[in-house]
Amino acid sequence: MEPNNQTTQSLEHKKIGPIVVTLVVVLVLIIVALYIFASKISQQDVTDTTESDITATTSQQATPVPTVTNTADDPQSLQNDLNTSVKGLDNQNF
Repeated sequence: MEPNNQTTQSLEHKKIGPIVVTLVVVLVLIIVALYIFASKISQQDVTDTTESDITATTSQQATPVPTVTNTADDPQSLQNDLNTSVKGLDNQNF
């Protein structure tokens, strides 16, 4: 009965270290692959957006941006600046 006892103990004491290391390596490889894929997608979006932004920017350069705030720091001026900055936002679904 001695040999039977040894085989049972060796089956019960399996080493899980190599399994854990393999899983960690596979997980790291998956994360790196997703990171590279996301960066390539992001680069393509930036290139597409840049081309459309150039045409949009050239057509919008003629319109000046009105100043919304002034440099006064008294409460009434701050309230007026706040009211001016949020005017019309409800119409734009914000």
